[in-house]
Amino acid sequence: MQRRNTTLLALAALLLLAAALPWWFGDSEAVIAPKSNEAPPVVLVAPSDPTSHEPLRELPAGAPRVVVEVTLVEAYVPPPPLRAKAVSMANREVLPTRLVAGTGAGPFAEDERAGLALAAIDLGPGRTLLRQVAITPNAVAEIPIGGPLVVRGQVNSKDRPVPGARVSLGELDPMGNLREAVTGEDGRFELDTPASEGVPLLVQADGFAWLWRPIRVAADAALEQVVTLVPGGEIHVQLAAKAERLDLARVFVVPPETVSGELSQYPFFLQAMSGGAPVDAEGRAQLSGLPGRGPVGLVVLHPCAVFPACWRLPLGSGRGWCRGSRRVKRAVAGTLMERAVRLVTSRSGRKSAKQTPFAGCCGSA
Repeated sequence: MQRRNTTLLALAALLLLAAALPWWFGDSEAVIAPKSNEAPPVVLVAPSDPTSHEPLRELPAGAPRVVVEVTLVEAYVPPPPLRAKAVSMANREVLPTRLVAGTGAGPFAEDERAGLALAAIDLGPGRTLLRQVAITPNAVAEIPIGGPLVVRGQVNSKDRPVPGARVSLGELDPMGNLREAVTGEDGRFELDTPASEGVPLLVQADGFAWLWRPIRVAADAALEQVVTLVPGGEIHVQLAAKAERLDLARVFVVPPETVSGELSQYPFFLQAMSGGAPVDAEGRAQLSGLPGRGPVGLVVLHPCAVFPACWRLPLGSGRGWCRGSRRVKRAVAGTLMERAVRLVTSRSGRKSAKQTPFAGCCGSA
């Protein structure tokens, strides 16, 4: 009797195993038979080649359909390719480097050409270096960074030293401000910086045009620098516009296509670090330290504007005043400021409303 029960249990186990084998070695998804009042399921089979245009199997006439509409609201712009890298001369460590102004700083096709750029180099917590670098097509420029060296010099005007001038060598503190030395009564300064090529020697002083030039800081280079400043001017901008937040606008001064003389020594690249001259709630802005002469362009940017406002402005020998007139619609979703219009300059009480295209600014304004 016991042997018979054992035989029956063995047979039952074999039957269960035979029933389980198709499930165990077959598809992982269970197939449920449709009910008698339901239509058999329709399987949509994708083409074997993802690049082909073979259509999916059509749905039956009474099947529910889902329509998906895709609207492009943003276009992905990849980051620009690596065009320059800084390398520590102590251990050949590659330092994080990015281009912040000049050739290669943006994701545009024209930035693939050769030219000069301003590189920001991360030296560690709270230390950033700015260096000028020559960019070449299809190559990664290397910026060697050495140990600290001291640069000394004197800042003069035409006939006397300039006390109180601020001198920097392209190093930013943790707050993003330039690390500076201030000249004494004799106009002299002293400041250290890591050795490298393209060190931006920048001098700013009240009443004078700001000046910069790239220098080489190395053990075998001339570390005594003499800088001569020339009188500068300032521009006061009044935006004749109406907006909910006019203080969100920023004013930039840009060079023409070719620069020379005093204009070639003005540090236009500083605006890439500061974000332009701020505008107050009344639409006023002030730009200081400009050269005494030469044509420049004024660009006004606002987050509610799809196009910038651009004007050409000749610099004079002293203080200038200009008013940018621009109609602004209410800043609601999808509404942008219009691309108007004119610049009114005032010199000795005279006004001019002529609009001149400025190629170095934005083509035809």
